[in-house]
Amino acid sequence: MKKNLLLFSSICLITFGTAAQCFVNPANVLPFNIGNKTYGVVKEAKTWTAARACAVQFTGKLAIVESQREQDSIFAILNRSGIILGNTVAPDGGGASYVWLGGNDKTTEGNWVWDSYTGGTGQFWMGARTGSVVGGLYNNWGNEPDNFNNQDAVGIALNSWPFGVAGEWNDVDETNTLYFIVEYPGTVGLDEVMRIKAITLSPNPTQDKLSLNCDNCGNRNEAFQIFDIQGRLMQDGVLNAEKIVDVSTLNKGSYFIQFVDSGLSLKFQKD
Repeated sequence: MKKNLLLFSSICLITFGTAAQCFVNPANVLPFNIGNKTYGVVKEAKTWTAARACAVQFTGKLAIVESQREQDSIFAILNRSGIILGNTVAPDGGGASYVWLGGNDKTTEGNWVWDSYTGGTGQFWMGARTGSVVGGLYNNWGNEPDNFNNQDAVGIALNSWPFGVAGEWNDVDETNTLYFIVEYPGTVGLDEVMRIKAITLSPNPTQDKLSLNCDNCGNRNEAFQIFDIQGRLMQDGVLNAEKIVDVSTLNKGSYFIQFVDSGLSLKFQKD
C-alpha cells in the first residue's frame, strides 16, 4: 500500500531504473475507486510514453477499460474532476480534449492492445474503424481508429469531434501532451490519501531551515535526500527529532526533499 500512496504524496519524485524522474503535484491528482480498483486522474499533460512511464514508476499502469460499468464510472469522474479542456487537447484528434488510457498499437499497426508491459490484458481490437473486436473484449471507439498520420495511442474524449462524442475513444498521436489516468490493483484508503496530502513544509519558501509539519510522517533517524528541479542529488542526511532540515547551503531555487524509508517527497523553494 505504501508504494501506491506515492502517487498521492505532496510531490512525487520517483526514480525507475535510468528513466527520468517523474514529478507529479498531488493537487493535480484526483484519486477514486471503482469496485476493487484504485485510480488517479492526473491533471498534468504528458506524452503517452511519459504518462506510461509515470504510471509504472507509481507501481500502476495507464488505465484499462474492460466493461461498460468501468467506462461510465471513469467518464463520470472525469466530468467532475475540474479538468480545463484547453489544457489537454489533441489537435490531430479533431481538436477535442482527451485523457490517455493504456490502449495502443505501437508494436504492430492495427493490433490494439492494453499495455502488456504493465500487466494489460492483451489485444482487444484488430484493424481500423472497420476492424473487429478481439476475444469479446470491451471497446468504446467513436467511429475510430483511423490511424490518421500514424496515430498509435488511445485517448478517451472529453468533448465531441467530427467522428465521435464525449466519452468515446479515439486514436491520437502519442506525442500529444494530455492528462492521464493511472490504475492500481487493490483499494487505497482515501482517508490515508487525504492525510498524506495534508503534510506541509514551513516556512516555504525558506532561507535556511525547513520544518516538516504532520503527526505521523518522517521518522526520527530517517534518511532524506534533496534533489533540484532537474532531479540531481544536492544534499542528503538524517531527519532529527525536531523534524527540521538545514538547507542554508543550497542556492536559490526549487527543490524536492524525499524521505527514503517512507517514500514521501515534498517540494520547497529556497530564497
